[in-house]
Parts: sequence; C-alpha cells; structure tokens
Amino acid sequence: MNPALFATIAFFWWGLVPAYWKLITRIPAVESIHYRILFSFLFLIIVLKFRSQLRQSFRLLRTKKQTLLIACSGLLIGLNWFLYVWAINHNQIVEASLGYFINPLVNIALGTLFFREKMNRLQVTACILAAIGVSILTWKVGTLPWISLGLAFTFALYGLCRKVLQATTIDATFLETLLLSPISFLYLIYHFNGSALFSNHTQTIELLAILCSGVVTTVPLLCFAEAAKHLALSTLGFFQFIAPTLQFLLGVFVYKESFDFTKLVAFIFIWLGLTLFIFHSISERKKKIQYIR
Repeated sequence: MNPALFATIAFFWWGLVPAYWKLITRIPAVESIHYRILFSFLFLIIVLKFRSQLRQSFRLLRTKKQTLLIACSGLLIGLNWFLYVWAINHNQIVEASLGYFINPLVNIALGTLFFREKMNRLQVTACILAAIGVSILTWKVGTLPWISLGLAFTFALYGLCRKVLQATTIDATFLETLLLSPISFLYLIYHFNGSALFSNHTQTIELLAILCSGVVTTVPLLCFAEAAKHLALSTLGFFQFIAPTLQFLLGVFVYKESFDFTKLVAFIFIWLGLTLFIFHSISERKKKIQYIR
C-alpha cells in the first residue's frame, strides 16, 4: 500500500477520533485513560505476537537509560491522552486542536533548547506569531489556554524522549503501555472495589467503545509507523496538520463549540506562524534535493 495512504489514514483517524470519545463522555477521563492503556497493551501483544516481534521489543529494556526513557515517554503520553479526553468530555475540542497546531512550533523551541539547533528568521517569526495568538487567547479568557499548552508541550516532550530512545513506534508504545498497565489495572480494581470491571453507568454502546479503545489507539499508530518508514519527515510534517484541522472543524461545526471573533484572530496568528513553518520546510526540502543532484 502507498505510504502516503497510510499517513492519510493515520492523521484522518486522529482528526476524527473526538467523535469516538464523545460516545463515552459520561465516563470520567481518568477512567477512560486506564481502559485505553490496558486494552492498547493487550491489542499490541496480539499484533507483536502475530508479527513474531514480541521478544524483540523487550530488548529496549536492557539498560537503565532506555527503561527510564520509556517510563518518561509513557507518563508523558498518558498525561497527553488524559488532557485530550478531558478536553473532549468538557466540550473543548477547539482548544485541544489548538494544542496540536502549536505543537510543531514547540518542537522547534525544544530543538533549540536541547539539541542546540539554530532557528532562522522564519522560524523565529513563526514562534512569535504563535505566541501572539496564545497571548490574545490569554487576554480573552483571563488565563493561559492550559489545555492547548498542556497538549502541545506533553506531546513535544514525548517526541523528544522518542527521539533520544530511537525505537520503532510499535515497540516503544507496547513498552510504554506495559509499564503503565499495572498502574491502570490496580486503579480500576481499587476504583471498583473488585466488584466489576466496568462502572454501573456503562451502557452497551459505551461498553463496546471501551473494548475498542485499544484498536482505536493502536491502528493509527501502526499506519503512522508504516508511513514513517518510507516518507521523509518533512512530508510527514505536512500530513500532521490534517488531524488538528479536522478536530477544529468538528468542534466548531458539529459540536457547536464557542468560536468568537477574538478566538478567530488568535487562530489566524497561529495559522500564519504555521504557514511560515510550512514554507520553511518546503524551502529546506528543495535545498536538499538540489544538493543531492
């Protein structure tokens, strides 16, 4: 299958996934995340066993450094998942989409801070425009858009851990859920006092949605992993804007979340910053192609 198609499936899936979490909004976000971790872990065991890669995945736990990195990345993605589901449960899909629009610019800032990567004028301007957008939202609401910033920074730091770890997506995700699943299992046992796995308010459609949470989480990751093998990072960078765009459209037009003029102005500044980011990525890619030739 074409790797671009895998990337399209992954990012469209992530863009439309708020509709899935809306099915179980009556279930608290903390509870939903523990189900997600457990069922993702079980589903990944099946996938890795089918691929005969299960034993290979455990090699990443041979050193303390790698184990610590996986534990850190697991905690970061767990926090990211919680914030995201909490935002959906509280009708904040638009603000959640903002977090993933900001994320590429946060990645630039972290690259400068941790890897001493130099930002050019376009990148600096892009970050300033995004900062102006966030400042406008802060002025409008009276507080920082903590959901957006929380999602952007947890996912950026998660990516930073993954970059240092240098592991495949499926192996790292399996080990992250492996390390988190005992916590999730103990939480659910304690929460329900051992009487039942699911809470009393869980209806049939919610039960099915919870049981499918592992598939919902891991299928786009597998598609993304396959696409990443064959596509350049700059190409994947363009695909990543599909997800927050779809989330934004869902929030405004399907779930009728508030989106007034001030928010529009703030988003315009952020979108302008992303436009510069994309322009810079295209320019750099053209330079590399010319150099190779």
